[in-house]
Amino acid sequence: KRKLGEISLKDLDNASLDIIKAGLKSPYPAEIFYCLNLLEEIEHPEITELIKDVLDNSNRDVRQNVLRRIASMEIKPLTGQVLERIEQEPDPLVRGQALKTYAALTPHDVVQVLEPYLDAFHMELRKGALVGILTFSPDDEQANGALLAYVRSGKVSDRIFAADVIGEIADGHFSGYLVELLDDLDLQVVERAINAAGHLHDARLVNILISKLSIVSLQGTTSLSLRQFGEAALHNLDIGLTSPEVSRQEKMHMIETIREIGGARAVDILLRHIEIEQPELRHQVYLSLATLHYQADPGDRYIFVNSLDEEVQSITWLLAAMEDLKDQEDYETLHTALASELEVRRDMMLLLISFLFPSIVMLDTRANIDSKVTDLRVFALEILDNLLTGEIKQIVLPLLDDLTVAERLELMSERFPQEQLTANARFHDIVDNHFERAFFWTRSCMLYQIGLDESQGHLKQAERGLKDRESVIRETAVWCLGQLKPPGVRRRISGFLDDRSEQVSALARSIHASLPAPNPTRPGYGIITGMLLTIEKVLIIKSVPIFSSVPEGQLVDLATIAESVEYEAGETIMNQGDLGTSMYIVVDGQVRIFEGEKELAVHGTRAVFGELAALDPEPRAASVQAIEDCTLLRLDGESLYDLMSGNKGVTRGIVHVLCDYTRQNLARSDK
Repeated sequence: KRKLGEISLKDLDNASLDIIKAGLKSPYPAEIFYCLNLLEEIEHPEITELIKDVLDNSNRDVRQNVLRRIASMEIKPLTGQVLERIEQEPDPLVRGQALKTYAALTPHDVVQVLEPYLDAFHMELRKGALVGILTFSPDDEQANGALLAYVRSGKVSDRIFAADVIGEIADGHFSGYLVELLDDLDLQVVERAINAAGHLHDARLVNILISKLSIVSLQGTTSLSLRQFGEAALHNLDIGLTSPEVSRQEKMHMIETIREIGGARAVDILLRHIEIEQPELRHQVYLSLATLHYQADPGDRYIFVNSLDEEVQSITWLLAAMEDLKDQEDYETLHTALASELEVRRDMMLLLISFLFPSIVMLDTRANIDSKVTDLRVFALEILDNLLTGEIKQIVLPLLDDLTVAERLELMSERFPQEQLTANARFHDIVDNHFERAFFWTRSCMLYQIGLDESQGHLKQAERGLKDRESVIRETAVWCLGQLKPPGVRRRISGFLDDRSEQVSALARSIHASLPAPNPTRPGYGIITGMLLTIEKVLIIKSVPIFSSVPEGQLVDLATIAESVEYEAGETIMNQGDLGTSMYIVVDGQVRIFEGEKELAVHGTRAVFGELAALDPEPRAASVQAIEDCTLLRLDGESLYDLMSGNKGVTRGIVHVLCDYTRQNLARSDK
């Protein structure tokens, strides 16, 4: 029962009801909506008359809201008032809603009243007429003809309009039209069609939607639309997770979607994929099961105990590997990749424990174990000490206590002894023994290091990388092969001239055209071709404060859309007053920031400018000019937003840094 404070809405006295009724005359729309919600909730006997009075409110948002309520509540006694609103309403948006509301009340003359508006000047009137007629009579010939004309129009705006109309009608009768729009060449149209598909709930559209997960900028929208199908989407998502043709990113969104749909069937599907090959995906499966509060059946507990043992063994090996590479500048990139992998593996360990012990308790403990608040961290460790069995405590707590790496390895040595190696020997050990089971970003870093070192002994890993589904790995492997120059290198690289990844094919064409000697003056920077590799772009982007807290693996998609641009000395990069929609990172060279004759700053390698404009377009506050020939990475704001819509990690990292900016500004203002 809904309550107002501690009073049941059913038990409101007359004085309270009079206050609510009086609220309908408030000058504040939000107050009116709240009072209408209460009256609708208690099914007040006078609600028809009360809504009728509000229909003449001076605020257009209120009138539009009331018309929607009349439609959803099917208040047919107000049909005449809605018709008057169609004839008298000055605002096209409200008038369009009146057309839809009139159709929802199903008077006999719906088509007759609405047809004249199919050719109206205002788009909202045309939309209201189309939605109204086709909701009332899906087979109406004239309205269908008008909708089809929009679907097949040469104007992008018309096709977007058609998708919006179909989404509002929300009838599978129009799925055929939507299929055409989902196959449109313009991504704006496709995105609106994906939104519409979520409202139709036509299971025939699920596979088409799943295929759209391959488009990075549409992944967030597609995932949200699939969730609206509920259990009807689960079967196809289950099949998609088994397909070798589906990328890791697509499967990641499939798993998230299954989790959001939830329920017993979702848990069963996730359990079927608990041994999914890629460790990043396995982590996502674990996380989804934990979020759904899965608890292992007594007969299955041994499976998770064994998985926990394997995870702890991997963590211990990673600790030893990182310790051997620590403070070695040559292996810094690989060391950072292993650290990211360790963090995820550690989380997988905690998630596995949540399947064996009370889920809610374990999830709270997981949230607090790395807290910056010491008391919360200590409390989490105490919970684990009291909750876990002796055998599990023995292998888990040393990895969570505040200990040095050496102390952790010492405590784990009896169960999982590790050999101490030189940095060089450890690198070869990592490549030889960890390549196949490493995270995709770690494999990319291995290949990059092999190429930098021109390590001929690891040619087979480069060959394996060429067959990888991850484009960043194939790209780095192609580059690595160009560095190693084995016999038949030109023939091997020719197989990637038409690779499905633009970055891979562009690099392959450049290397295939000529294989010059490495440039000794610029190690690690496009050694063969002068092109920036995706892995190099990631490392550059990671160095920027706004992306510093985002794991490298989650920056790969961002690096893919980052454009490398070059400017000659003296060339203007941007002018003061221009609308800024992009951010820039200086890869090499120098630029100066100036306002009129006044020089404000000089920026060199790894400096960033325009980052806030990329998130919130605004006129440039100053001009920027190249002091010397320079290379920049440009990130377009629109592309950044597209990526953020489907990548929680990037979004979370950006929000984190913006919060830091705010805290710093507040601290400065306090001083």
